[in-house]
Amino acid sequence: NVSGVYYINDNVTLCQKTYSTTQTLIIINASHTTLDCNGSTLDGDDDGADIGISIHAFDYVTIKNCTIKDFDKGISSTAGSEHGNITDNTLLSNNYGVYYDSSSNNYITNNTMTL
Repeated sequence: NVSGVYYINDNVTLCQKTYSTTQTLIIINASHTTLDCNGSTLDGDDDGADIGISIHAFDYVTIKNCTIKDFDKGISSTAGSEHGNITDNTLLSNNYGVYYDSSSNNYITNNTMTL
């Protein structure tokens, strides 16, 4: 298991494994980026206000092929993020699977979400 915050500035495909943290795990830091988790699991500590993947004011971001569990928010997109694509993910035991605030024209397709 790996602990820490990862900043994504370009298209990224993760190595297939479990990434664990007690804080926000991944911060998308640029528009026009794709994060392909490649079947990896992003695992929070099921405590507090942590976020699996945070997108703040970036457009055309794609998140795919992730299993995201035990966060307050599995995927959080705020402050005008537009034209995003959240697809083919499994979100388990998060308070909010996918959370959009002040965002529009985003697509959430082919995801599995359970509390």
